[in-house]
Amino acid sequence: MAQEAPHVVVVCQCGQKMKVPEASIGKTFKCVKCGQKLQAMREGAKPVAEAPPTGPAAGDAEGAPPSGPPAPRERIGQLLIEHGLITADQLKEALNHQLEHGGKTFEILISLGFLDKNALHLFLSKQPGVVSIDLKNYEIRHDLLDLIPQDFALSHVVLPIDKLGKLLTVGMACPTDSATIQEVEKMTGLRVKAMLCRLDDIHAAVKQYYRAPEAAEQVTGEDLGLARELGPGPPANVADMIKQISDLSAAPGTLDRVKQNSADSARTLAILARTVGGDPAIVAYLLKVANAAPYGLSQRVDTIGTALALLGLEGATKVLAEYGSVDGYAEEIASKLEPFYARAILCARAARLIARVHDANNTASAFTAGLLLEIGRFALAKVQPEEYLGFDFSVPDVILLKAENEAFNITHPEAGYLLAQKWGLPKSLADGIRYHHDPKSAAEPSDLVNIVSLAATTADLYVSNVPMEVSAFKSCEGLLKTLSIPADTAVRILQELSKRK
Repeated sequence: MAQEAPHVVVVCQCGQKMKVPEASIGKTFKCVKCGQKLQAMREGAKPVAEAPPTGPAAGDAEGAPPSGPPAPRERIGQLLIEHGLITADQLKEALNHQLEHGGKTFEILISLGFLDKNALHLFLSKQPGVVSIDLKNYEIRHDLLDLIPQDFALSHVVLPIDKLGKLLTVGMACPTDSATIQEVEKMTGLRVKAMLCRLDDIHAAVKQYYRAPEAAEQVTGEDLGLARELGPGPPANVADMIKQISDLSAAPGTLDRVKQNSADSARTLAILARTVGGDPAIVAYLLKVANAAPYGLSQRVDTIGTALALLGLEGATKVLAEYGSVDGYAEEIASKLEPFYARAILCARAARLIARVHDANNTASAFTAGLLLEIGRFALAKVQPEEYLGFDFSVPDVILLKAENEAFNITHPEAGYLLAQKWGLPKSLADGIRYHHDPKSAAEPSDLVNIVSLAATTADLYVSNVPMEVSAFKSCEGLLKTLSIPADTAVRILQELSKRK
């Protein structure tokens, strides 16, 4: 029997041990685990190319984990600078803060207001090898929580999701953080696969799963001033729940049409705009993403056309593909919401017609504002589906608003306003949502608020099949005067709305 050739054991920086022939000392080979090129040495293994530095001075050197996405050569801070998300001075200030207080570079940048967390998520989702998931689709087994202590999960923004054999899948807000990956592997003795998750979702999941059920604390919200402003009494839990909403339910069929169009080689932004432009949930979400991205615009994005142009066809398609992976409402709930999707489109068309008479340059913004009037209903239906969808929506608005306030300490216009603020939508759209029932209450007079308020009334008149005459607009005399629209012109707008079914 032939004698085995002499060999030595070398250890890669990722922790992988390998046995190589003694004759291979000084030669280059690849680590079987992370793929790093190494030079075999008696005392271990030396990387052929110097790995990025680690520690605070390097911006955490959050390169990709060995068992995750390919490692970028630049540090996370430099990557963010090169892609225009932050400036060099902002990174410097964040690193100085890190030296004094510790913490992750990306979280410090966010806390200092230099980096938008949604923009970071979108940026990371586009990196090679990075796979994003929605934590709402996962139920974390409690036995996994023993693998990563709560303090570590919070400080490193990481959550165990699944374990299969020796492979541990974790959710991370920054899956290119190789230092954290290596610490988890050392802590657990498992190989780690990192998945991109939203920062807020990880924080919420850590809070949800690690705390003992009997010690569960009542959520009271961070912005108590706003909670009190939105309704009498104590801060409303529903308001806090709305601030955690990451998406709304798309209108039935919208996402199916998006998928069908994605397979069409002739697809264009114009086709995509027509496909999703009448869905208030999708439009609000695309505006949220577009306003979170660092495009350097002096004004916030307030139309679907501008949002899609900024995101680009591929970017918008990817955003919508991820949107389609989240949990939607049950068919029963979606069917109950369907009248509100229809009313939103009607309000949007009415707003565009009114704006065409009042200010022809503002028709696209008016259409968007009219379309989003109902998102507060969708928000309430998402966080309190059984109770909210049990309301009688045929009653006059004044009665419905009172019932909403009594049940949730917040009305649907206020809920929509709160969500629009949280999602970074332009103030003009947020004010239109909040004050369309009572435009005189708006702190700052706005043509757009008045337009959408008149649009909502016009849409209701259309649905009610009232006689198309001047007397139908008697309750809107003040609005018509403010917008310099004669009553007979309002009648013609109603007639035009009727033609466009």
